Amino acid sequence: MKSDDRPHGLERRLVAIVLACLLLPTLTVGWIGYSEAYHSITSEKIQNVGIVADARHDALVTILQRTRARGAAFLSDVNNSCHGGDGALSAACLTDAMQSFTKTERALGAVLHISKTGRDLVTGASEVRFDDWKPFQSGQLARFSEPNVGNDRTYDVVIEDYRLGLWLAVTFPVSLIQGLFTNSPYLGQSGETFLSDASGFFITKGRYPSAQGTSHPISAHPMQACLAMDDREILDQDYRDVAVIHGFRFVPEIGGGCIMAHIDQAEAFAPLRTLQWRMATLTLLFIAVATMASLAIGHNIAKPLVNLTQAIREIINGNYDARVDVTGSREITNLAESFNRMAARLQLTLGELREQKACLEDRVKERTAELETANRRLAALSMIDGLTGLANRRQLDEVLESEWRRAARQCLPLALVMADVDLFKDFNDHYGHQAGDECLRRVASVLAEHTQRAGELATRYGGEEFAIILPGVDLVSASSWAEEVRQAVIDLAIPHELSKTGIVTLCLGVSCLIPDASSKVSNLISEADKALYQAKRGGRNQVVGMCLDRSCRPRPVLVQNSNRSVPALGQPCKPRSWYS
Repeated sequence: MKSDDRPHGLERRLVAIVLACLLLPTLTVGWIGYSEAYHSITSEKIQNVGIVADARHDALVTILQRTRARGAAFLSDVNNSCHGGDGALSAACLTDAMQSFTKTERALGAVLHISKTGRDLVTGASEVRFDDWKPFQSGQLARFSEPNVGNDRTYDVVIEDYRLGLWLAVTFPVSLIQGLFTNSPYLGQSGETFLSDASGFFITKGRYPSAQGTSHPISAHPMQACLAMDDREILDQDYRDVAVIHGFRFVPEIGGGCIMAHIDQAEAFAPLRTLQWRMATLTLLFIAVATMASLAIGHNIAKPLVNLTQAIREIINGNYDARVDVTGSREITNLAESFNRMAARLQLTLGELREQKACLEDRVKERTAELETANRRLAALSMIDGLTGLANRRQLDEVLESEWRRAARQCLPLALVMADVDLFKDFNDHYGHQAGDECLRRVASVLAEHTQRAGELATRYGGEEFAIILPGVDLVSASSWAEEVRQAVIDLAIPHELSKTGIVTLCLGVSCLIPDASSKVSNLISEADKALYQAKRGGRNQVVGMCLDRSCRPRPVLVQNSNRSVPALGQPCKPRSWYS
């Protein structure tokens, strides 16, 4: 065919069609993939900032709640131990106890208000005075001091016991909670977390120097939204006027304030810029390759296109036996042969695809079953403490809640035992962490051997502390069980040179009640913790039981001391709701 006779219009249209067929689907799929990757990366980064903010809030609330719990135990203790001969509280005893308590708590000072006498006992650097004290709001756990440029701020935790007529205000340095607001791996190199008060001033130190938050409040929009009690994650500028990802949580537990988590958008979205550059490069390269391929294809198949189109129409209509005549030039012959082979292959492929579809469905079912099995194993592992092999804190919370509801339905008692290895820090420091780990494993094995009854569960509560659930058991039986465990640990005869006994021993605190509508799981845990505290103060290596009786205050029961006989601090109480 002469050059003048070539079908230029058809060739151009063919080039355009082939180019469109190559580019449009590919660019569409590429754009969809990029969009999915973009949303996945941004969602992950934003979600991570929110996770950090939630974690900091939970940790802060936990510290304040535990401080209040220890303060309540202190009030109960001094009320029992500091009465003078005339029945009044001894100021000298109270002062000594407060000094010991503030030292233990690493507090700056404390004030004890005795409502019967109207007297305030002050120790340390506390400036709280109850004659002008403004009560906490509902749910508030602490109050922070006013901003003072150049000086660290403090916060006060107040514990009141109207029944005893005692109020305790403990003043702490902010440095005690500063460690909560260290940077997180989720926030990269540029991230930070900090706590602000209800006016927008820093409580904990910010990572970057700024006049905002120190000499005047932070005016950034995210801070104002947070102070308006709005918890969320947004993209905005921070107090440095730098674009960051914000995650903020309002903190009513301190009377109003904010926990802020930041990461610079430049760092967080750096992978997106890399992805954009690569996508742009690949797109330009593909367009160039597709254009050249389209020109080559259009030039080679312009002449037989009509015959080929007719054959394609027949195949589209279901006539898979349609073929193209193998006549003409070499190019046409090759094209016709290729098309004919393609049509034959299409028939074969349709059959293979049907078989592969059935095979693929079977494989999907097998992999789905394997995934479900793996998920069940992973769920089981997430409930086990890796060191001791006992249940972990997560499983304790779930089982305790379940047993609580069951005990409430059946009107049965539920006992909780808190156990602590005596002087374990000294043991660790003296013998080393490997010996400490082995000690915890041996103690855990004793607990496991003594929790074989259905429903009983021994868990590692944290560090050297263990918690044991004993369903259907009253205080006396639970205390006897605890005494058996204490003696079994003594029988292990694990050497402990820094202990008075020369071996490793346990303190155990026992609490028990029959759940009803007015009680909570936290009551059971709190009383067990108080009993454990009494056991420690009483000389360690002993069992103390605490019963919850709504008609009287909690009364400790000292079951046994391994060194000598000790008079009982009280008798086991049996409220009307107890199972007997």
